[in-house]
Amino acid sequence: MGGQKITVQKRTGEENIFEDFKEVNQKKQVEKAIEIVENANWINKKIEMARYADYQFQFPFKNSSEIALG
Repeated sequence: MGGQKITVQKRTGEENIFEDFKEVNQKKQVEKAIEIVENANWINKKIEMARYADYQFQFPFKNSSEIALG
């Protein structure tokens, strides 16, 4: 996992536009965040929110065929 990071992006204004806010690059923190996401009890549902998300996260790729979570 050397050199991997999670990029945190924050929404700017009222639109669905995000800018880089913070990078998490400490190996243990990145590993813990990935573990939480991988072990979550996900339910596939379509939802509609009253507004856009405040933050989004970009996780590192395990390999080039995977898509980052946002």
